[in-house]
Amino acid sequence: MATSFRAEVLDQILRTRGAAWVCGIIGAVGTVALLALAKWRHNPAAFGAPNAASGALYFLGVWCGLCGWLGVLSWRRLWRSGRTPLERWTYDLGVRGWGALMLISAPIATAIGVGAAVDIFRDPGAWLLVLACAFMAVWVGLPLCLWGGYVWGSFVGGNRIPISTDPHQKEPSDLPPLV
Repeated sequence: MATSFRAEVLDQILRTRGAAWVCGIIGAVGTVALLALAKWRHNPAAFGAPNAASGALYFLGVWCGLCGWLGVLSWRRLWRSGRTPLERWTYDLGVRGWGALMLISAPIATAIGVGAAVDIFRDPGAWLLVLACAFMAVWVGLPLCLWGGYVWGSFVGGNRIPISTDPHQKEPSDLPPLV
């Protein structure tokens, strides 16, 4: 299909043994590191003392790690080509089309939104915060966008108006007659 992504190299990487755990660890450690660095650049004096912000930082790290792990498992389950017409709508246009497009656009939209909300020209940690939020959008978006594409493709593929092979029939037969 013309609107579906193939991503063969990424597919090979995510299907290797241990990729789910590696992506989970990268998601958790990378999120904590980027957010801690952004916090430190914003206020170095508050970095050493434990406070409620540290708990939120670790929670976000665990959340992104869990989403990274689930994302690889979702990739293995959903990233394939369809064999039947309904599967082509579901997997080719839904998962590999809509889901992949949302996965690509989620970090960009997150970076634009966070960049507009923080003062990136005066705060030294603002660029790190934008980078951390875009990084988190990738890991959280991986399972959400793939499964969202699956639901979208299943809904669109299952609710299509059937096309008749009879050249004389212009409308589906289950519609009421025109008045």
